[in-house]
Amino acid sequence: MHRNISDGGEKELFHEGSTCQGRENSNHKWYDLTYETRPHLIFPKIQQYRHIIADNHKAFPCNSNLLGLYVSELNPKVLCAVLNSTIVAMTKQFFARIHGREGSLQLDVYSAAMMLVPDPRNVSVHCRARLLKALGEMKGRQSQNLVEEFSLPDRQELDDAVLEMIGIKEKRERVALRERLYEAMTVLYREIREVELQVQKNRLAQARRGRTTPRSLAEEIWGQYDKSKIMSFPEVFIPKDTPCETIELPAGPGKVLNDLFTPPSLKVGSVIIPLQDVERVHFAKAALDAGRSGPVSIPHDSVICKNILSRYEAYLAERDKEFSVLAGEYTSDETMHAKIIRELFRLCNKTL
Repeated sequence: MHRNISDGGEKELFHEGSTCQGRENSNHKWYDLTYETRPHLIFPKIQQYRHIIADNHKAFPCNSNLLGLYVSELNPKVLCAVLNSTIVAMTKQFFARIHGREGSLQLDVYSAAMMLVPDPRNVSVHCRARLLKALGEMKGRQSQNLVEEFSLPDRQELDDAVLEMIGIKEKRERVALRERLYEAMTVLYREIREVELQVQKNRLAQARRGRTTPRSLAEEIWGQYDKSKIMSFPEVFIPKDTPCETIELPAGPGKVLNDLFTPPSLKVGSVIIPLQDVERVHFAKAALDAGRSGPVSIPHDSVICKNILSRYEAYLAERDKEFSVLAGEYTSDETMHAKIIRELFRLCNKTL
C-alpha cells in the first residue's frame, strides 16, 4: 500500500511540495503522517458566528486551516472549557482579523498567541468540576451561533464558572456581568450581520448587472457617498485670520529639498520654491499631493503648519478607512478592493 501511495503521489509530483519535503527523513517518508505529534485541542483559524474549540481526544491530525493547541501544564479538557467560554469569544474579536466582509474572523498563530485567556492553572476543585460538567453537556448537543446559545443553561453555566474562576465570587455580580457580556456580544453580532446582508445585497445587484469594473463599482459607491464629508486642503483646515503667504504651485509631483546646499524648498519639475521652513515645505507638498495647483495659501507660522498637517493626516486616515469599508461591501477580492479604493480617491480629487 505504501508503494502505491508513493508511486501515485510522486507521479503527480506531490512529494516536491515544501510541506511534504519537510516530512521526509531517515525514518519516515513524505506521505507518512503517523509520527507527528497530535494536538490536544483544535482551534479553527476561520470562524463566523459560532465559537468552537474542539477537544481532540481522538488525536486527529490538523491541516493548515486549523491551529493545534498543545497542553502540558493542566488538564486539556479544563483549558478546552475555558476557551469555549464567551469571555474568550469576546477577546477573539480584538485579536483576530476580519476575513472579508461577511462576518468571518481569521485567527492566525501570532494573533492567537496574543489573545487574553483566563488562566485555569490554579482553578479550584469546585470550579474545575463546574467547567468539566458544563463542557460535557455542551458536547452532547449541536453547536449553534453564539448569540443563540446565550439562553441555554449549559452555556450560562460554563460562563458563570469561568467568571467565578477569575475571582468574581458573588453569584448576583456574576449574573449581572454575564448579562452585560451577552448584551454586548449580541449587539456586535447584529451589527456584523447587518453589514453581511448589505454585502450580499450589493453582490446580488452586481451579478444582475453583469460584468463590472473597479471604476464602475467606485462610481456606484461615489454616487451614494455623502459629499459633505469632503474637505478641501488647505483652505478648510486653515483657521480664520491666520497670517498666510500665497504662493503659485505648478502642477506635477513635488519633492522636498532640505540639505546643506539647499534651504527648505519645494521642487516641482524644474521650479524650486523656497519656503524658509521645512514644515511649510511639507504643507505645500501636501497641497500639491491633494491635487492643488495655482495660487495656494500657506501660513507663515511653521507651528501652525505642523498642527494643520496633523489634523489633515487624521482626516485622510479616516477617509481611507471609510473607503476601505465601502469597497469591502462590494468585493472580498484584495486586488479588486485596492483598485476600487484607488478609483474612489480619483473621484474624490476630481471633486475637489
